[in-house]
Amino acid sequence: MKGLLIAVCVLLGLALLPMPYGYYMFLRLAVCAYAVFVFLQEKKKGVCFGSVSAAAIALLYNPIFRVHLEKDIWIGVNVATVLVLIIIFTIRGKEK
Repeated sequence: MKGLLIAVCVLLGLALLPMPYGYYMFLRLAVCAYAVFVFLQEKKKGVCFGSVSAAAIALLYNPIFRVHLEKDIWIGVNVATVLVLIIIFTIRGKEK
């Protein structure tokens, strides 16, 4: 799980650089898939910060029903997403 978190965070970090459009579509797919995975893991605990946050991230990065934002806003969203995913991972580590 830690390896996937690092990979997704690196992908989100690379999105801060000028990249081709195809990269951002791949990023949406990768982040959405990871967020759904985290949601399914966190859902076992019931409604909590992790499950709600992961669901929101999955909806935001959904590659089918896309949310269209300006580049500057996406930069902030990408940074916030990294922080939220790290918080979820940290909380999970303390609960075990």
